[in-house]
Amino acid sequence: MSLYTSPREDFISALFGKPFEALTCKEICEKLGAINETSHVEFKELFEKEEGLDQELLRTITSFLNTAEGYGFIALGVRDPSKPGERVKCLDKNLFKWNKVGQIEAHIRDTILGNLKSIPRAITPPRLGVKVFDCKSDCDLDRDG
Repeated sequence: MSLYTSPREDFISALFGKPFEALTCKEICEKLGAINETSHVEFKELFEKEEGLDQELLRTITSFLNTAEGYGFIALGVRDPSKPGERVKCLDKNLFKWNKVGQIEAHIRDTILGNLKSIPRAITPPRLGVKVFDCKSDCDLDRDG
């Protein structure tokens, strides 16, 4: 699962070599091996409950918005490369009360946009893209998540 905030076209294209909307899970997984965390790239491995995920997303996005550039990329279900072990973990499907990709994407969008209380008029409101992949069918990882 991946998120970004603007200016997404330039940032995501530079990071992955193509626009966010065109990326596949397989392409993202391949590129993750060469990408480290930065002030604009964050990996989140595991969550116990949906509420923990929601809180962590809001905290990370607030951090991105508080940088001079105001954007970033979050990969959920991905281990930080500095930690040993398998890189892509996949989030447990039972973490969400829904099992359809579109419902999970909508929940994440609604959680983020519903909690950004106010944005000063001089600042362009952030754009948000959410992409959820099924680890078993979309990513060829042969794992539920």
